[in-house]
Amino acid sequence: MDYIAEPLRTLAVPIAELHEDPSNARKGHAVERIAASLKQYGQRKPIVVNRAQGGKVEAGNGTLAAAKSLGWTHIAAVFVDDDAATAAAYGVADNRVGEFSEWDADILGDLIPTLDGLFTGFLPKELDAILPQQHTEGDTEPQVDRAAELRQKWDVESGQMWQLGDHRIICGDCTDAEVVARVMGGEKAALCFTSPPYAEQRKQQYGGTPEGEYWKWFDGVQAAIVAAIRDDGIFVLNIKPHAHDYQRSLYVIELVCQMVRERGWLLVDEFCWLRTGIPQQVVHRFKNAFEPCYWFARSPKYRWYPESVMHESDSVPVALGVGAGDTNAAKRQGRGGGAIQGNRIVAGKAYPSNVLDYRQNAEALGHPAAFPVRLPSFFVTCMSASDDTVYEPFSGSGTTIIACENLGRRCRAVEISAGYVAVAIERWATHTGGTPELIP
Repeated sequence: MDYIAEPLRTLAVPIAELHEDPSNARKGHAVERIAASLKQYGQRKPIVVNRAQGGKVEAGNGTLAAAKSLGWTHIAAVFVDDDAATAAAYGVADNRVGEFSEWDADILGDLIPTLDGLFTGFLPKELDAILPQQHTEGDTEPQVDRAAELRQKWDVESGQMWQLGDHRIICGDCTDAEVVARVMGGEKAALCFTSPPYAEQRKQQYGGTPEGEYWKWFDGVQAAIVAAIRDDGIFVLNIKPHAHDYQRSLYVIELVCQMVRERGWLLVDEFCWLRTGIPQQVVHRFKNAFEPCYWFARSPKYRWYPESVMHESDSVPVALGVGAGDTNAAKRQGRGGGAIQGNRIVAGKAYPSNVLDYRQNAEALGHPAAFPVRLPSFFVTCMSASDDTVYEPFSGSGTTIIACENLGRRCRAVEISAGYVAVAIERWATHTGGTPELIP
């Protein structure tokens, strides 16, 4: 009986002596899923059996059925002597009380990818319903360590363009206007989201650009972005300056200023992405556990969809309620939904802040600068509409492509490394089961 956890083995009874409750009002016990759990973890909690009713199960009918399907001969049980009414009422209550619990999408979204394929009882499509912005299904870890092998598998060469369902990726330089025009195919993107190679920080992968020359190089990148996005489009740039000579480099600050002053971008806001910090010995500073994401727009009439990322909150101020007044602060906070008029703080829908706690998940590992799917998913959700096009000039391992696939957008991606193009192709194919096609 090693399938029963050791502390419960003294409670083991022959299954042949028990029988399911035919009057149990809860049908569809998901016996296959319970059996899968029992098979992986064994029995870790007893079922409840009514001795007064000849071994009828009050709580755990699904577990008993699953144990029978696995061929178990014994099961751990506790016995009670309830009358018929109490037994029936407890059986209903046991099934009902769990229905009032809700899943915390943020906690679940961070937890699932760390479980390394262990059984959780969720089907992928069910996770998609609970985690609409995270889409754990198919957040396939990019196989960056197989980049050379995958390049041979897909026979990727510079200049090639691939169709990945509704998406396209081209192996080329995003500062080359012809390359960008080819992958865009005459379309205009609602959003450009990207994280470029940081100055001299990814030399092994991309060669690196000295800090003093970064603006000159990036000017070609942003010129292509201007050509690729709509007049009411948005550009989100994830970049963090490195530190040297006892201080943070200023090239990112200078880059942001030049984009505004010399190229006419509007700096709408700055997001703080909380990420997993790499442990290190403290010498001149603490470990880095955040990166900025700069939100640029071409005009004040940029198009975005803030209500698409609203979340449930118990603390939503209601404008014009008794004691609230018509204040700007109240107007800036979400909406009260079904709130009782007159309450100043109510439960309802609220907008998120500009601090994004999307710490690294398993699928963000491998590529030297990969980010979790949740990061681009947030911006794709609130800064583009369904069926819009998103432009990604530094595709890397294809994370933005996956976010667009999950959210019903079309991604147009550029990546200069043939190996990483192959990684993105493999990742998309694994994620969707689709067949990549080389565009002549």
